[in-house]
Amino acid sequence: MKKKGLLLLMLMLTMGLYSYGQTLNVDELIKLWSVSDTSQTRISGDATTDIFANPNKEKFLSIISELKKRSLNGRMRIRAYIYQFYGYDFFEINDTLTSKTYCLGMLKEAALIGDQQLLSELYIIYGELSVPQEEIYYLLKAAEIREKGLIATEFMYSIYSRLSQLSYEVMLDYKSSARYAAHSISMFRTPDLNLHNYILLLDIAGDSYIKSNMPDSAIYYYQMIKQKVANFKLFPRKNSSNLGVEFLDLWDHIASGGIARAFILKAQYDKAYSLLLQNLRSSIDRGEWADVSLVQSALAQIDYVRKDFSSAAKRYSLARQLATGDKRDILLSEALEGGAKAFAALGRYDSAYFYQKEYLLLKAMLEARKYESKIEMAQAQVRYDGIQVLVEQTRDEIARQKLLRNVILCGVFLLGVIGLLLYNRRRLKYILRQTELEKQHQLAESEAELARKNILYAQNQLAEVVNNIAEKNKLIEGLESQLAKNEKIEIQETLRNFTIITGNDWLKFKDYFEKAYPNYWERLNQKLPKLTQSDERLLTLLKLQLGNKEIAAATGISTESVRVSVHRLRKKVEAFYPDISFEEFIATI
Repeated sequence: MKKKGLLLLMLMLTMGLYSYGQTLNVDELIKLWSVSDTSQTRISGDATTDIFANPNKEKFLSIISELKKRSLNGRMRIRAYIYQFYGYDFFEINDTLTSKTYCLGMLKEAALIGDQQLLSELYIIYGELSVPQEEIYYLLKAAEIREKGLIATEFMYSIYSRLSQLSYEVMLDYKSSARYAAHSISMFRTPDLNLHNYILLLDIAGDSYIKSNMPDSAIYYYQMIKQKVANFKLFPRKNSSNLGVEFLDLWDHIASGGIARAFILKAQYDKAYSLLLQNLRSSIDRGEWADVSLVQSALAQIDYVRKDFSSAAKRYSLARQLATGDKRDILLSEALEGGAKAFAALGRYDSAYFYQKEYLLLKAMLEARKYESKIEMAQAQVRYDGIQVLVEQTRDEIARQKLLRNVILCGVFLLGVIGLLLYNRRRLKYILRQTELEKQHQLAESEAELARKNILYAQNQLAEVVNNIAEKNKLIEGLESQLAKNEKIEIQETLRNFTIITGNDWLKFKDYFEKAYPNYWERLNQKLPKLTQSDERLLTLLKLQLGNKEIAAATGISTESVRVSVHRLRKKVEAFYPDISFEEFIATI
């Protein structure tokens, strides 16, 4: 059974608004439906919730049969329709009455009557029968009526609750979802009776504010979850959701994780890390893998800031696996984006390229989904405007008969043409946007492939240089050995062919090194300004992990001179960075 459509009516039960203890008969229903003032939604709702309080399918069908015999018209016919709709939905009965077309007819009748309160209730039903984007539009129309004060506030929490859910999950409009969730929470008069839904609403508000980069607001709503959980654990009592201690503990840790993610936005990483670890353990114990993915990405973000790129990459990889298995696109997007940065920082460019490619594809898909949702919303507005115009034309038709009937047909035709033009225009924009995204994606792939090839070539050239230095070092050692034995050897020709890294060789070597380690020289000069060319050479060769003998062979100086130069350079680095070792400094550039 679809529970979504029962949201408003189930609210009446949980809020204790239902006052009848036995199944109502037809005469009692009609009496309740005759109320036409601003209390009609509450009173009629009490009558409808009688179906859920006393579920009896045979009795319900008997009432429907009797209602059909009464030949109800006007308000009574619409009230009977609302009652039947929710009953058919509850008992899972297929009937044309639950179709969108039938509901549209009821909307027209309500518009002709001019009862805005009836319209608001029908908007909720019509939205339920529509796609989510169109549902948002009709929920907003119902909310507009609420803003005019025609419906009591306690019944509107469910509308804003549903709006926040749809904005969050379908439209990916987090500012709207946060705003609607905050509205709904402020109207939630008795949260203890429906604690599960109340906590979920607080979570949507908190996460939406995080995604909107408003950490203080997010902390406020996650603190509300922790306070509510603590209060329930301190004073256990019955609630409509029958929540246990384990569930409350889980939400307490999830709220801590939400607060931690808000701390990350405020750059308070130490406070965030411990809270996230608590959240992680709790979610793993209870198999909440989507939340585990979310927490792993948050921990990885902190690891990345702390330059623990290896840990960050591992956490992003795990977050990606969990998000993929749970089909959570937003979580997957965060894991892919962070993973690309972490692997790039580690120098694992193949993995970084893979993550970046997957991220761009997913981002394009999410952007397309958001754009399609906006198109659906625009189409819903066109259809709504068509309904309103049709209602007005119907009123005119009653007075003008055949003459205005032609006007109605022309109006419908024009609306259809306008709707088609609007749709084609938005569709064309969407196609153009998709083409642009594809071109950008192809360009990014080409640039990434070229960069990978350049880096690989440079690394190979550097490897050849290192091997050459090693061979020269062996040659020098051999010559020294022969000289030590006073052997008569012809070393002049050998030394004539022996070269070291100088002049043009150094410029070529430096070019290869820059390609293998992009931006190395820029970062080096930022960290250690006013370096000599000799210092730069020495740091570069140390970066390649060459020993003193190999450096001596490459630069044409003695091993002792190399040792002295390294010692002098070490002192210079330690003067700038006393908190890290010389070797750590070289590794971090």
